[in-house]
Amino acid sequence: MVSIPGKSILGTRAQGTYKVTMMGQADNGDMVKRETSVHMVLWTPQKNAEVLRYSVLFEFDDSKAIAMYEKYLAESSRPRSQKAPKC
Repeated sequence: MVSIPGKSILGTRAQGTYKVTMMGQADNGDMVKRETSVHMVLWTPQKNAEVLRYSVLFEFDDSKAIAMYEKYLAESSRPRSQKAPKC
C-alpha cells in the first residue's frame, strides 16, 4: 500500500482531475495495469468550530433560580439559536 499526501499532488490548487495508473503483479506472475481518472479536492479544516457548553444552575431560592435561568436563556441560548442555520 502506498499513501501520498494530497497536498503534494495538488500543490497550491484546491482541486483537480488526474489520470491515475496502478501497476501490479497478479498471483500467477502476470503484470496488471489499470488506469482511471480521479477528481481530488484538498480537505481544509474548519477555521471557527463552535464549541457548545452546557450550564446547570443550582439555586435553592426558587424565585432567584427562575430569574437566573431567564437571564441565561436571553443572553446565551436564544442568540445562539437565532444564528443557527435552518434545516
